[in-house]
Amino acid sequence: MSFAKREKALTAAARELEEAKKVREEKVAETLKAERETLKGQARKEVETALQLEIEDLQAQNSEKEKRLQEAMKAELELRKKARELEEQKRNAEVEISRRIDGEREKIRRETLEAFSEEHRLRDLEKDKKIGDMLKTIEELKRRGDL
Repeated sequence: MSFAKREKALTAAARELEEAKKVREEKVAETLKAERETLKGQARKEVETALQLEIEDLQAQNSEKEKRLQEAMKAELELRKKARELEEQKRNAEVEISRRIDGEREKIRRETLEAFSEEHRLRDLEKDKKIGDMLKTIEELKRRGDL
C-alpha cells in the first residue's frame, strides 16, 4: 500500500472516527438533554408538590385563625351582652331599693304621724277628763256651799 493511499485511508478513518465521535457526542448531548428535561420535570413536580402542601398548610392555618377570631368575637359579644344585662339589673335593683326606701320612709312618716295624732288625742282626752272632773268638783263644791 502506498503512502498516499494509506494516508487517504487514515484520513478517511479519522473522518469516520470524527463523525462517529460527533454522532456519539450528539447522542450523548441528546441523552443529557433528555435527562435534564426529565430532571427538570421531576424537580418542577417536587417544587409544585411542596408549594401545594405549603399553600394548603397556610390555608388551613388561615382557616383556623379565622375560626378562632370568629369564636373570640362571638365570646366578646356574649360578654358585652352579659355586661349590659348586669348593668340593667344593677339599675333595676337601685330603682327597686329606692322605691323600698321611699315606701319605708312613707310608712315611718305615717306611723309617726299616727302616733303623734294618737298621743295628741290621748292628751286631749286626759285634759277633757281633768276638765270634766274639775267641773264635777266645782259643781259638788257649789252644791255643798249652797247647802
